[in-house]
Amino acid sequence: MRGFSLIEVITAIAILTVGIAGSLALINRTISATSFVRNQFIAWQLAQEGMEVVHNIRNTNWVENVAWDDGLAEGASFCVNYDSTSLISPCVGTARDLYIVGNRYVHTPGSTTGFSRYIEVADEVDVDGVANKRIQSTVSWGNNTISAEERLYDWR
Repeated sequence: MRGFSLIEVITAIAILTVGIAGSLALINRTISATSFVRNQFIAWQLAQEGMEVVHNIRNTNWVENVAWDDGLAEGASFCVNYDSTSLISPCVGTARDLYIVGNRYVHTPGSTTGFSRYIEVADEVDVDGVANKRIQSTVSWGNNTISAEERLYDWR
């Protein structure tokens, strides 16, 4: 035998093609998953940041000797920036969009991020009859949403 037959060459090319196509599909899927996880991580941090801003408002109220829940009125939708000292209302539609200004995510126009955030505050009473505020920070991007929820009390 002096060489490969045509059938052997075609079979070898087919096997290589399937292997390369599978590898490319795996690489594409990995890149998509990495992008999703990155955005999910950013969204989770933005939701947590919203919660921290609300904590700061409550804690500032204590320092200033005003009611612990001053400025945390029940409402459907509020915006907050990383440096907010009060809830920004109303926060609907495009007002929820977050932009990058400098290296911060804020609700004022800048570079588009694709993320949006809003805070909901609800008055509640727990099973022991203690009044509290249910705070929910929701961040959306594309068709995805992440929410963080917590109850705030006057525990001072």
